[in-house]
Amino acid sequence: MKFLEYGEDFLFDDMPKVYNPTQKVFITRLYGLNQLLLPKRVPKIYTSKAIAWRMKIHFNTNKEQILTDDNFVYLDPTKNPHILHLSDEKRVKVFVFEEASATRNMMVLIQKEGKITHLYAGACVFLRQILLNDVFVSCINTGVDKLYMDLKRALIPCNPNELNDIIDELDRLLHKSKVIIKIQLLLEPFGSEEFVAELGNQLRGLVHLNDAFLNYNGHFLCLEHFQMDPEMARIFVEHAPNKEECAKHCHNSEILVTVKLTMDKRKKDKSNNYFEIHYSPLPSPFNLKVLASAVYPAHIFGITYGTMEPPSLPEYLRGFCSVPGGGRFPKKSRLRPADSGKPLPPEKISPNKDTPAHYCIRKQNFEYVDDESNDES
Repeated sequence: MKFLEYGEDFLFDDMPKVYNPTQKVFITRLYGLNQLLLPKRVPKIYTSKAIAWRMKIHFNTNKEQILTDDNFVYLDPTKNPHILHLSDEKRVKVFVFEEASATRNMMVLIQKEGKITHLYAGACVFLRQILLNDVFVSCINTGVDKLYMDLKRALIPCNPNELNDIIDELDRLLHKSKVIIKIQLLLEPFGSEEFVAELGNQLRGLVHLNDAFLNYNGHFLCLEHFQMDPEMARIFVEHAPNKEECAKHCHNSEILVTVKLTMDKRKKDKSNNYFEIHYSPLPSPFNLKVLASAVYPAHIFGITYGTMEPPSLPEYLRGFCSVPGGGRFPKKSRLRPADSGKPLPPEKISPNKDTPAHYCIRKQNFEYVDDESNDES
């Protein structure tokens, strides 16, 4: 993802094909990391220490390219703003904010001449602490010109409680019959870290993590919630089918069931004990609405990758865009003066705002009677 206004200066969540010494490559998410291809000459990568640590393990293990600390510029969310120099020798301020989750997604704000010109939300889903951050609030108070969000799930029906519902479904599967059931849970290598953390928290002592997941995320999980002895586990987290290894820990009449988390439609094959559950770590319509309503930008755009066409903006997000060139909030309509000689529009009055009024008041002036002048008192 590039910003037209900044040319080749910034590149988000992608790798360039040609080395550019002045280009700043931002990696803000783990999701899709396994699809990135490093060029022969690696540019400077701007990211957090948490994401950089996982990138080094991933690429150095695969021996595609050896990454060291020299390849990274660490952006500390507690030390905002960060001053970056552009190719035209101008400078911009960059603010970064990190999710309070095991995934550690980042949000990047670019400020120029006192205003946020670009807000790149990436794959941020857990927004509460970011939106309550005093520095973030002070940034968006001056206005946000362009907001970039991932719209891949923008038209998928929203379930704000999706994560907990999936864990409940797995728990029901474990206990739905008298026979002991064990689950081989297939996940994407990156992006599902918060789901696994919550799975271990809610089903304590039942979840066993494979070595790869422990290597990538061991420092970001409460390992006390997980089962280190595979013989005692009921759920085995894997990145690829490993049925033979998991079956070694099933004894007597115990049954091994494979459950895959996928962004596609669900599939069930009961005869082979195979199930698919819909799950995505990307922002849902609920997350998109929360961020757009909090930021109230002038424009909203979908994040693009490579040569993909820019996604169209859903109608429900258009209402959160302010009028181009106008203020951050829409101007309130002025009330018509009472002495203009024209009757005021009818105002419906009701003692309960949840029920419709039973009468209208059109009179411009009213006579009020206090309690002392009431004849009945």
